[in-house]
Amino acid sequence: MSLLDLSDSHLFYLAFENSVCWNYVTEKFWTAIKHLTVPVILSRSVFDGFDPITELPPGSYIAADDFPDVKSLVDYLLHLQRTPAEYARFFDWTPKFKRVPNRANTEVLCEMCKWAVERKEARVEDIRRHWVKEARCKPEFALTHLLGRAIL
Repeated sequence: MSLLDLSDSHLFYLAFENSVCWNYVTEKFWTAIKHLTVPVILSRSVFDGFDPITELPPGSYIAADDFPDVKSLVDYLLHLQRTPAEYARFFDWTPKFKRVPNRANTEVLCEMCKWAVERKEARVEDIRRHWVKEARCKPEFALTHLLGRAIL
């Protein structure tokens, strides 16, 4: 069963990344957004530095670390399931954003690099150092920050 099939019957998508790092957002989040399913991410901090107006649909996702424990998060998701009007607010952004046709990931990455070089907005001399050695990550975030606060 594809995500498209699931989005018809599911309100939320757990878009948990394997790492919680600054500006590390993969296709999990964007696929949920594309299919008009509310993504639940581990930490709001991954979007630090994103422009909420032009780069990220405002109010479009739920961050697990906004809740004191897993039970509170689950209770909130159940509340949204029971209150369609409140759930619908997660899609207030849809009239303001333009959908672009799908393109291959490599094409998008090439365009992103070209844009950064032309504008001199960003420069990464060593991609491994940038993503591995200098990454602003929260090690074992889910275990220490989320599951450690769970009420089982």
